[in-house]
Amino acid sequence: MNYTETICAAQQGDPIAMAKLIKEFQPLIINITTWGHSYFDEDRYQILNEHFIHTVHKFNLERYLE
Repeated sequence: MNYTETICAAQQGDPIAMAKLIKEFQPLIINITTWGHSYFDEDRYQILNEHFIHTVHKFNLERYLE
């Protein structure tokens, strides 16, 4: 997956691009959700997804590409 193009599209409001990123990183988000617990916390999962979306929007592609 070309993250540069996908992140750029997601930052410009493309919901399909954001969904692709969330799907790609979903195993990591689930792993972090259950880290230190023996159960899946739906609230924590939702919060982490919100943080992920916020982080994608704030990610500075220009600095990354330098």
